[in-house]
Amino acid sequence: MRSAARASQKSEKLPSPCYFLVTEFSLAHFTRKLRRPIYDSSKYQMKRLSTPRHWLLPLIVFALAACTPKDNQTAADDELESQEKVMTDDVTQSDGAADLKVLEQTASIGPISLLPVWEAIEAKHVEPGIRTLLAEVEAAFEKLESDYSSTWAGLMEPLERLQWRLDRVINIVSHLRSVKYTDELQAAYDAVRPAYVELTNRMNQSRAIYDGMVAIRQGDEFD
Repeated sequence: MRSAARASQKSEKLPSPCYFLVTEFSLAHFTRKLRRPIYDSSKYQMKRLSTPRHWLLPLIVFALAACTPKDNQTAADDELESQEKVMTDDVTQSDGAADLKVLEQTASIGPISLLPVWEAIEAKHVEPGIRTLLAEVEAAFEKLESDYSSTWAGLMEPLERLQWRLDRVINIVSHLRSVKYTDELQAAYDAVRPAYVELTNRMNQSRAIYDGMVAIRQGDEFD
């Protein structure tokens, strides 16, 4: 991709205006020096046309070169490298989200929906994707702990959605590890399992969530 972009930009390169000026002065100088002598009828003698002094042309070339702008191709290369760096940074920052998207994407076969896209999941998606999922679920759970209403819709439904999302991805990877085992897949699963167990234990043992469930049980809505 980079080579194609550079080739396209290279084909569009144009000489700077100073290039034409330097070329014009150089050609004029050497053309005059190579011109044959002519006969001057006024003085009855052979002489050459006057030419600039030898030190004048290098001075002009140096002055024009000093005003030449930065080479077009170099400027284009710098711009391309800057764009590629931004793209690289973006990809690095979004790798976990992209991997999680692969793990969570679904497909439908006839009336059956929400099926995992098994063929798209690879071992490289597991660890960064699940770590991103754990971070998102933990942040959402902390928010739920501190701000919920003691109703089924205000506590139980958002809690079940978090648990379903987390368990679904873990179960997909666990099943894939059983039926399509590789050492890389097992290593990725083992790398995230401790963090998964820690988060699920915290969610299951939360005092704030327990108090909310007790309030629902004792409320009028439960009856």
